Amino acid sequence: MADVSVFAIDPGETTGWCFYSSYDCTTGVTEIHHGFHIAKLLDEFTPDQVVIELMPQKMAQKISNIVFQCKEGVRLYLQKHPHYGYAEIAPGNWKPVMKREKLPFKMKTQHEKDAYRMARFWLYEVGAVPRPME
Repeated sequence: MADVSVFAIDPGETTGWCFYSSYDCTTGVTEIHHGFHIAKLLDEFTPDQVVIELMPQKMAQKISNIVFQCKEGVRLYLQKHPHYGYAEIAPGNWKPVMKREKLPFKMKTQHEKDAYRMARFWLYEVGAVPRPME
């Protein structure tokens, strides 16, 4: 399969993100919730696919403003840049598959770890990487 890159976003009080491709894996955390900081990162990394966590309803009610601001900023950016693929992934889909995968390096927050694992999950689902490592 050709090289495919993904930018995964785990919104929260500290929004974790991960750019993953065959030649790079970069992760980070931002406390800027409006999504435009994430848009700048998308300009920098230019992924093929953008993946964002679909928040469970009970959690979304608790931190909905943060999640909404991040997702809305990303959505507005993607409307202007339709060449990016976009998907939302529910935690119930990626967590059971990825929870035991070892991390390749130390990450600062759980949101950063989750963004990494979502990126790997999406790449696994499209056949771009082998089965998750345990």
